[in-house]
Amino acid sequence: MKRKRIGTMVANYNDLTFRSSCAKMCRKWFMFQVPANGSERTELGLMRGHSYHMTDIKKVYLGETTLRSLFNGREKACMLRFRDSRDEEKKIPNSPDSALSEGNPFAYSTDVLTRLRSRNSDWQQIKDSERQRIGLNFRDPREFWMPIEDVVHEFNDVTICRLVTENLFISTGKRWRGTSLTGKWIEGPRDSSMDRSGGGDPSVESFLRNPQYLFHVDSDEEIIFQLLQFTEDGPKSPSTGVYLLMSFHIIKIEENRETRLHKLWDHTPIVVTEDHKRSRELMYRGTLAKGRYILVPTLYRTGDIASFLVRALSKTTNINLKELKTDVPKGIMNPCMCFMPDIQWATVLILESAELNHSSQTWMSSKIDPFCVITCEGKTVKTEVARDETHPEWNLSFIFYRKKPDRPILLKILNKNALMPNELIGECQLPAPITHGPTPLDASLTRKTKIADENSDQITAGTVHLTILTEDNLMAV
Repeated sequence: MKRKRIGTMVANYNDLTFRSSCAKMCRKWFMFQVPANGSERTELGLMRGHSYHMTDIKKVYLGETTLRSLFNGREKACMLRFRDSRDEEKKIPNSPDSALSEGNPFAYSTDVLTRLRSRNSDWQQIKDSERQRIGLNFRDPREFWMPIEDVVHEFNDVTICRLVTENLFISTGKRWRGTSLTGKWIEGPRDSSMDRSGGGDPSVESFLRNPQYLFHVDSDEEIIFQLLQFTEDGPKSPSTGVYLLMSFHIIKIEENRETRLHKLWDHTPIVVTEDHKRSRELMYRGTLAKGRYILVPTLYRTGDIASFLVRALSKTTNINLKELKTDVPKGIMNPCMCFMPDIQWATVLILESAELNHSSQTWMSSKIDPFCVITCEGKTVKTEVARDETHPEWNLSFIFYRKKPDRPILLKILNKNALMPNELIGECQLPAPITHGPTPLDASLTRKTKIADENSDQITAGTVHLTILTEDNLMAV
């Protein structure tokens, strides 16, 4: 909501629409920002380039109560209460109106300056009893009240954030669930945990050195992401009020990845990109398909340093954000091998589709509901069940870290049965040698026959279409 919109509200602050808006304002979180141009402070003592949180809004009665006012109605003025989160102005003891402190050019605090220099002369007509009724006092140096005319004149930007509804009595469809994490863009030794400011260009190798946050989407759903940058110590001068250019990207990754992503491949596309903006916060609202993703917050320039907060909101499920800190799975160091890595290769298997020559052998149904099971050195992953499909399409990718490269990867396709044991449709073994790039592969599925044949005890059950990528450099995937 920009200044023009506020001005429209001020012009009609006595009508019913504005009264209703005032009642609804307290249900949201408002943040007002002062323009950063000019001197360090405004005439009312507000710090330029700084944001103030609105904590309350009231309509107060003006003047004395008379018999005439009881019938005609008493005149009201709209007042807004703000909080300065920096807490930089300290009052000396026994002097509630004084704000003399080191580095403060004013003899009065911001709230007193507002009271003395206000453009609304009605401010002086508020009785002490009315001030006590609405909690209008100047005891807290961080809070102050302003007439709405002064708000329109002093501030140029308003940020409105509706709080997440956690009320259990509200229907599930109207309730948003949210999680948030804080992090930092920091610069440190290359490929270390302190190297987390890689710039905002996805085509540059350093891009994936930024912080990475893993999350999973259980079904196609609408999600809100917010990225907010801040300075931990608060702004000390007007120059610190200039925000850095920031952005964030959402990348689709393998279904079982638990480590940081080191390179973008065709199977790890960027599905959401917010353009770089010099803003305090960025927000994206859209629908993501079911799958596994990472969120990468970035600054435009490599090596820039700042702190940030990232938040995810959803109506159906709780989107749990988890920071990815490790480059390879834990426990790969073997003391018996002079601390050399035990894991040698990383294989990415992209399961695209299959063509099955099979009919159900159970008496319950002739339909087949295939799903795939992939096993590699004790690690097993499964796909979803494709209902009544002889040509299922999965288009899923998985990553496996291999300690014994000579041991093949086992792939099985089974038919899902509700009451009976799952029926094997066919299986195959994938050798997966080093490829250094995606390699298409059509693997034949076979299974043993129940009755031994003179020529062969196995029959062909179909073909599975794959793409395999194997790297001996673990930092290449």
